[in-house]
Amino acid sequence: MSLYFDYNSTTPLATEVIEAIQTSMEDHWENPSSQYSERGDWDGARKQLARSRSIIAHMIRSHQDGEN
Repeated sequence: MSLYFDYNSTTPLATEVIEAIQTSMEDHWENPSSQYSERGDWDGARKQLARSRSIIAHMIRSHQDGEN
């Protein structure tokens, strides 16, 4: 049996996280802040970024400005 004591510097990723990162890198690789898109699909990257921000905010119980 091996033990790993350095979770402070790095932590193994859950399978779901790896799959989400892979999908994002394959399907939504464009700059969501750009005003142009080579594929004409940067809106997909923007939507994915907004969705990710919302999920993370919910996970850490964050509120948008003006919310209590």
